[in-house]
Amino acid sequence: MTPEEKRRMGNYAAIGWVWEELVRMAMLEMEGGLWGDMKRYVRAGEIERDGIIGTPDWVDTKDEAVIEFKATWRSSRRPIETDFWHWWVQIKAYCWMLGTNDATLVAFFVNGDYRDSGPQIRMWKAGFKTEELKDNWKMLYNHASRKGWIQCLQ
Repeated sequence: MTPEEKRRMGNYAAIGWVWEELVRMAMLEMEGGLWGDMKRYVRAGEIERDGIIGTPDWVDTKDEAVIEFKATWRSSRRPIETDFWHWWVQIKAYCWMLGTNDATLVAFFVNGDYRDSGPQIRMWKAGFKTEELKDNWKMLYNHASRKGWIQCLQ
């Protein structure tokens, strides 16, 4: 990757972090509103399982669910299950690491559907089967092992 590509991708990633922080601040402002009691939402920080480290955006301590925020320039018309499968792989991994089957994905589509929509925010709630989470983790673990990315924790 060239320095210019790294700089450009850094700007895209920064928008994702800004999105998460803006949502957090807005939700704190409207406590008791759409999301209810904000004390139930915490940042888990770094978590580790089997030598793999993850950083879920938030955890809902009441519903025991992972909450992940994403921002993208891709169209909101794209199917969430297939065109954004990598988001689901990540979310399933966080669920496995935290021992929960439930998650919420909140996505900010910067350009909406590229028609006349303007920016859009969409939210999905998911309940995964334990076997689905286990298979996802096995896939990730095997890939990380082949790449030599598993941390030695001894």
